Amino acid sequence: MKRTQRLVRLMPVVLLVASLALPIAAPVVAQGGDACPALVLAAVEAADAFCRETGRNQACYGHTLVEATSLDGARDASFRQPGDIREVVTLQAVQTAPLDAASGQWGIALIRIQASLPDTLPGQNVTIVLFGDALLSGEAGAEAPSTPIAVTATGSVNLRAGPSTTHAIVGTLAAGESTLADGRLAGGAWLRLQSGAWVYAPLVTAEVDVSALPIVAGEEVTYGPMQAFTFRTGLGDAACAEAPESGILIQTPSGAGQITLMFNGIEIQLGSTVALQGGAPDGGLILAQLEGTGMLPGYDGTLLGGQTWSFDSLDGVWTPVGDPQPLDARRYASLPVDLLPRPVPIYERHVVPSGTYGIVTRYFPPPPDVPAIGQSALLVHGRGLDWASWLWLIPTLQAMGWGVVVPDMPGHGETGGEPAYGDWAGLLGDLAGFARDLGYGTGVIVGSSIGANAGLVACAGLADWCRGAALLSPGIDYFGVQALPAMPGMGGRPALIIASEQDDRGGPGDVARQVAAAGDNVTLQIYDGNLHGTDLAGQYDLLAPVGAWLEAFPGMEGG
Repeated sequence: MKRTQRLVRLMPVVLLVASLALPIAAPVVAQGGDACPALVLAAVEAADAFCRETGRNQACYGHTLVEATSLDGARDASFRQPGDIREVVTLQAVQTAPLDAASGQWGIALIRIQASLPDTLPGQNVTIVLFGDALLSGEAGAEAPSTPIAVTATGSVNLRAGPSTTHAIVGTLAAGESTLADGRLAGGAWLRLQSGAWVYAPLVTAEVDVSALPIVAGEEVTYGPMQAFTFRTGLGDAACAEAPESGILIQTPSGAGQITLMFNGIEIQLGSTVALQGGAPDGGLILAQLEGTGMLPGYDGTLLGGQTWSFDSLDGVWTPVGDPQPLDARRYASLPVDLLPRPVPIYERHVVPSGTYGIVTRYFPPPPDVPAIGQSALLVHGRGLDWASWLWLIPTLQAMGWGVVVPDMPGHGETGGEPAYGDWAGLLGDLAGFARDLGYGTGVIVGSSIGANAGLVACAGLADWCRGAALLSPGIDYFGVQALPAMPGMGGRPALIIASEQDDRGGPGDVARQVAAAGDNVTLQIYDGNLHGTDLAGQYDLLAPVGAWLEAFPGMEGG
């Protein structure tokens, strides 16, 4: 979320509103303690089904317990049943209802914003989800929506990042090419295009008078309806482990750049996913960065995925309290992220000190509704990769009850320094200590490539903690980290080795067999082809052998 030049045009908001009771409420209520989790599941599924086809700048209203207020202050009662669609640029506020398991009701509102995304990307919108006891109100003074005007280049025309020739050229229009303008400078010398670029007005023509366009500031952020808003949600009101505390989710589309919003007077630049909670002056405000990066220019602050930042209201101004902290993944594990276009893993971001390194490490606990087995899985990526190379495996491990610890090893991802591969095995000892601090007295190490060799060496030396190792494409000697001498140190603890027969990056089938032969209690799986490490997961179902090995792992029933 870093940029030195902020030319942001935030387009009209799309509100997809769905407050959902169970399709068949009575049977769920009759289930007693099961009513709450069943309601959460049914409400999210219904919200997705009712409003899946809603287009840009349209609203889908699902249930009367969501209240939509028009700009004139009147309650908007034009939505009567799930799936009703209408344009919503006149809405002032949307409020969703708290979860009530007894009556089978839980308010959910989906909001989609075009923001600074160009019309050439009609399927990409910023998505906002309100759930539970949540109120979102557009701030007065937001720029009124206007009809864009088609303009046509009279010759080859440069498009600028700002309204002057001193700004960088960000594109061109060929002679006769048309585009849409949605704003102008006072005096009309420059026109702002829906893409966010600017064009010199004398170099284009239009069939209607461009003076009808609203006047906008040159490089200041301007907000459309509901893009500068205040919010308030309940706090600490989760009705069951499967239900989240009330809140708001915001997600920007992948690869579409950054957008700027303002909530409760706080400007934020996003290209990621965040959760907002609180907002009442006497209750505090929590901003949780679920993934990606968020930048708060007003506080010279950056929030990274897996972190939260708390704010207090001082004389009506929200002010950060201390520094960002690791996100409590158990608290946020039940967020309705299935309603977002892009799946979001919920994790905590920690920095584990080890020697001269601060190893950025992500921790994924088992979900609240999954019995924890009391063991952790430490996943170690390969050379040139980072923690994200394990995204295919993490959810499966969580669903099996494992706590998952995934570091960026030195010189990779968010951890600085040199790769220092020869140190990795020792560093994994400190990461195992971090897992102990989380409450996991034992665990396994799963490694890929150099991470496999380092994981094997570390596991062999951690007999009191490491109960086994799964190795993808181990080598004889990766950067001085040798597998064959380490294997006997496993002392019969189980090992899984996965490789491809023709791997030409150091861990082919014959090497895998040599490593396996050096130890006892080894399971060996060799695939055709030449893929290496976690790349194997892109072609083969590695979840099958890894999952089967872990399911049979000693102590799965109790750690």
